Amino acid sequence: MNEGMSASLLDDLTAALAEFENTLEASRTGRREHVGASADLEAVSAEIIERVRLLDRLVRYRLGDNAELMGAWFSASPVW
Repeated sequence: MNEGMSASLLDDLTAALAEFENTLEASRTGRREHVGASADLEAVSAEIIERVRLLDRLVRYRLGDNAELMGAWFSASPVW
């Protein structure tokens, strides 16, 4: 009759714990990278929106006296 832990149980538990810790670290790293990428995307989006708004103001200034072209610009412009 064999009582107690098997000889390999401690080694198996140690290996499983190490694998679990590696998985946790990979998850934390992935989350950090995702948060960083989201922040970068938000910054780029804000810059693009600002440039499009500037372009819109320039076009409105240039086409302001031409009702036909302004109508075309308004129909092609996104709604903000």
